[in-house]
Amino acid sequence: MKRAPDSSEQQATPPALQPVTSQELAAQRSEAIRLTDSIRRDLHTVAGAFFEIGLGLRRIKDERLYLAMSYGTFKEYIAGEISVATSQAFEILRVVRSYSRTDATRIGLSRANALLTYCKAARVDKDPGEFVHDDELVGDKPFSAASLRDIEAATKAVRTQKRAKRGSRAAARTDRAITAHVRKVARAAALGRVKIAIVGGEVVVRCSRSVLARLVE
Repeated sequence: MKRAPDSSEQQATPPALQPVTSQELAAQRSEAIRLTDSIRRDLHTVAGAFFEIGLGLRRIKDERLYLAMSYGTFKEYIAGEISVATSQAFEILRVVRSYSRTDATRIGLSRANALLTYCKAARVDKDPGEFVHDDELVGDKPFSAASLRDIEAATKAVRTQKRAKRGSRAAARTDRAITAHVRKVARAAALGRVKIAIVGGEVVVRCSRSVLARLVE
């Protein structure tokens, strides 16, 4: 899947600013105000207007027009000018960067965002638009039949499975380390060849009775 910028964008370091003339600054401020007014109007219209809002936010963020309105960061601009949570603003940006207008407005902001989260968790190597058009499976359901709850549940299942795998790998590494240590101790104690089994929470060590008998004589 083509990477869609997520909340980590909030910490990204922007490129160095280039000097601007007073005329350019005035033009940037005028454009920033125009976009801000447009975003505010769209916030009070139908839900499908989120894509238009996202396009405006993307320009303000990418072109750093918020600087022309005396804000030091995009987050400060959102807090000061737009009546949405910063997290929601970045969700809208994420969708605008990842889908076409047609796809995004058809499936809606919440499902579009949930699908991006699922694809990232499942490491889906497909553009989100292609995923939607091909009606790929989300968990055990095709996307067209998957509700927001279904997508979120599938994402949770993927993450749970990953955690279980990581836990299993960690346990295997620990078992190998225990086995190596027990063998080292056995050699130091002259126990000869031993068999080691890790069963549940116990480490079982088997060695020759004759070797032990010789050691206690």
